[in-house]
Amino acid sequence: MARQTVKFVVPESDLGNVDIKLLPRWNGELLGTFLVSRGGIAWKSPKAKRPVRLNWEQFAKLFSK
Repeated sequence: MARQTVKFVVPESDLGNVDIKLLPRWNGELLGTFLVSRGGIAWKSPKAKRPVRLNWEQFAKLFSK
């Protein structure tokens, strides 16, 4: 049976200029890095050079359809 895990790093202060990182894994293999910040969210796959970024307005439009 496949096992999913998510590890995260939470800053010790209010969410300012430091992102919250979520590191989802599937059977121990890193799927990517999910970043949450005041300005929006970003997803970066392990092989990508740059993350895909959405501000909160773009994120809301994407999931409100």
